[in-house]
Amino acid sequence: KNPLINPLSSCYRGLIPFDSIKPEHILPALEESLRFTKESHELVYGFNEEPTFDNTLGHYFDYLGFLPQPSLGDILSILSVYSSFCLSDEILDIEQKANKLYSDYYNSVRFDDRLHKKLLYVKNNAVDLLPNEIKLLDEHIKLGKNKGFDFSPEGKATLCDITSKMLNLRTNF
Repeated sequence: KNPLINPLSSCYRGLIPFDSIKPEHILPALEESLRFTKESHELVYGFNEEPTFDNTLGHYFDYLGFLPQPSLGDILSILSVYSSFCLSDEILDIEQKANKLYSDYYNSVRFDDRLHKKLLYVKNNAVDLLPNEIKLLDEHIKLGKNKGFDFSPEGKATLCDITSKMLNLRTNF
């Protein structure tokens, strides 16, 4: 039984028992978390309604409340801790595979401009936004630009390559 995929049955008060985690648990848990996260993004990004604050950022924050435990970030943190204390060729191989999975996922989300376009639409067309909603929209629009939504295809390819190389350098370091 994988304590990272079905943590509620193996946790004590929400804490994952590290002594029950084995190297073979990590990649399946990461793949499951990536699958769930991608499905959740599609719920937020893929809708066909006219964009509003509620059906863009509102849905995005709603879905964050339903993330399985451990989340994608939790699993990556567990892998990092595990590799710090249990370094072996097997763990290095798992870490390289996990980095590739995460890099592919991150780059696909980073350059999926559906949410960015919807946020711009809401910002330019909504008339009844609250000050905190405007601030959140501005922050996420800026974040999207920083992640490379406005980059040329060549710039996006270069950024993807850099991300992948940096993850590999971290593993090799």
